[in-house]
Amino acid sequence: QQQRNVHPEKAISYPKGVEIISAKPTTPSVPRDQTIPVRIYTQIKNEGDMTARNLTVKASCEQYCQVDPSVKEPQTEKTYEKFIPGYADIALLGPFVPSDDARERHFMKLKIYAEYRYSTNTSLDIRVVDRNELERMFQENNYFKTTVSIGKPSPAMLSLNVGPQPLIAGSKMGLLVSVLNTRNNGEIYLDENTVFRIKIPSELRAGDFDCSASYLTCNRLDDETQECRIAKDVLDEGIVTIKPKRKNTIFSFFCPFEVTENVNRSITRLASAQLIDYIYSAQQTVGNIQITYPLGIGSKKEDLGEKISKSEGNCAKCGKGWFKDCDRDECDELSNCYFVVEKIGGNCRRCTSETSCKDYEPNSWAADKIGKDESKTCEDDPCNLNDCVWRSHTWKGECLSCSKDIKSCSGYEKDECEADPCGFNCTLKNDKCIPMGTSEPHPGGCKIENAYGHDPGHIEHETEFSFDVNCESKISKITVTAKKFSDCTKDEEIHTETISPATTSSFSYNNFCDNAKEFNIKIETTSGDINFCATCPGDPDNCYYSVTPYACGQ
Repeated sequence: QQQRNVHPEKAISYPKGVEIISAKPTTPSVPRDQTIPVRIYTQIKNEGDMTARNLTVKASCEQYCQVDPSVKEPQTEKTYEKFIPGYADIALLGPFVPSDDARERHFMKLKIYAEYRYSTNTSLDIRVVDRNELERMFQENNYFKTTVSIGKPSPAMLSLNVGPQPLIAGSKMGLLVSVLNTRNNGEIYLDENTVFRIKIPSELRAGDFDCSASYLTCNRLDDETQECRIAKDVLDEGIVTIKPKRKNTIFSFFCPFEVTENVNRSITRLASAQLIDYIYSAQQTVGNIQITYPLGIGSKKEDLGEKISKSEGNCAKCGKGWFKDCDRDECDELSNCYFVVEKIGGNCRRCTSETSCKDYEPNSWAADKIGKDESKTCEDDPCNLNDCVWRSHTWKGECLSCSKDIKSCSGYEKDECEADPCGFNCTLKNDKCIPMGTSEPHPGGCKIENAYGHDPGHIEHETEFSFDVNCESKISKITVTAKKFSDCTKDEEIHTETISPATTSSFSYNNFCDNAKEFNIKIETTSGDINFCATCPGDPDNCYYSVTPYACGQ
């Protein structure tokens, strides 16, 4: 829920900082005898709008790899005191060689890190009303709404939340502060140098506020501001780590306060928070550096003979001999090889960094005519491409790449959609293959995507419903109505979010009654109101909703 409670102050694809633009090895393969090392060309750039400090770009071995022991001073990391917005550089990291336990059939794998200190801030409009203004709101059917905080885009963002607004004068409330990881390719670290600076205007409060907790130590800077750090006993166990966005981990703390009673109908003030000197670690894997046989001839002739006699990696030996053709069984016994069906027999080829799914395809129409297993190489994927799907619709069949050929649900044939071999989460609707939870475009120019619901254990008022919306016109408000269903105590429940005008937005709310199976989505845009109906076709415990471009009941 907190991921939805903060929006970047400007429309962007995702918040950026210092990015690993590319990380490429100097050679696609290295010999096992460690005579030729590999280095990693790592290009980095600050694509954010703030200066990064204490940047370290480094490489570490993940698999069948080690730093070259023959080099006295290897450069496995490069540091920068400051890295200003727009600045770019290349770090040449290494050298690395195969580890002692590596063999010719193996692949080296390294991980590149770009770690640096960064800062961000967030603000939230807080409105307080007295009883007279509250009664007027109710008479006009103007109910409580969620107000979203606005933050400076960075890999870590702060979410501020006081619950539905306006706040009622004299009530006891609090500010929930959460640190979120907005990225899926790195981790957030909070350490002894990380500072939280929280400001709640005195006009909103009837007394002091305190954000201290067992894991947080806070000091007052002035009447409106507190500065907090992670408690020492927590840091004794290591830094606080916030995993990538898909892991859905956050770090939160609560600042309770009593709302002022000194209100003449209504007041609005801006609360704010700063996250200063957190660490972000961007990460990228460099793999498929193939380990090969040593180059050249050994010191003894028998060394070369021994190499050639080994089946491991010697794809060219398949079918050598009198009255013998290369067949799949023989090729499969050879390491790092794949079999291609020919008109007569077949060909045993070597897996390289350039091998693609297309290379698995048979070379002759005769393969289909005589009933050979022309699809088996693609299905077995002996080179471990992990990206291939066999399609038998053509005259000789095709081995397609999920990432390069099919790309998305729309790239599937109709009978492939439900099987979803590439794992795109697709469904067949009106003879079209579309992502689950996606609507047809509305004539008014909007489209719903990724409509998903989850009921955690049938707990009342804990069903979550979320979706993304894209419109041609700017969106100002989203209203979601849970239609009448058996497990809810009310005929319907309504949740409304007023957002900063934008053509794209996301919605998430987890306070609907359990077992909700139908939601009406009303989107208010500058071009008019647009309605969608989202219906769960199965169990609401874990459901991608079917969305139609009209109001429920029509």
